[in-house]
Amino acid sequence: MAEGEPQPTTGQETPLPRSRRRFVAVLGGGIAACVGLAYVGLQSFYEPVVRWFRQRQVPFRPIAAIDGLPVGEWKLVQFDAANPNGAGKTQEAVFVRKSADGPDALRVLSPRCPHKGCRVAWRTERTLFVCPCHGGTFDAEGKRTSGPPDAPLDDVNFRVEDGQLLVRFESPHA
Repeated sequence: MAEGEPQPTTGQETPLPRSRRRFVAVLGGGIAACVGLAYVGLQSFYEPVVRWFRQRQVPFRPIAAIDGLPVGEWKLVQFDAANPNGAGKTQEAVFVRKSADGPDALRVLSPRCPHKGCRVAWRTERTLFVCPCHGGTFDAEGKRTSGPPDAPLDDVNFRVEDGQLLVRFESPHA
């Protein structure tokens, strides 16, 4: 063959030089890592965002007269809530404490343990909320004190209108 003439191909491509192979491998690994991090990041933000949007669609509902709430103690207030499946109603509850008169003196907590969703009970003699399922305990403000739960009891969104306590409560069964 004369110099300068194209060489015939044998059907096999010449392998990439070592530095290009390394670059392609690092680039592929970097892309895979970015995709993995994006997946984990989106997964950790997805549930709270969905819960926030779903919560915004739940209307406030009156559950108790403010005058009927005892001052300085937690009271479990039960009420009917719409079944998330659309069929009938379900019985739900919240803990309410009035520290003085006026809407600013109210605190409303979910009775559901953040660990597995069991209903906690208020134990006046111990001044604790106690989860019967796994022994988790929460202080009088709803903060975790012991056991497997890794978070406090959830605050429930509420407001006061015309002497009535209204809550925006999403059923945990949704």
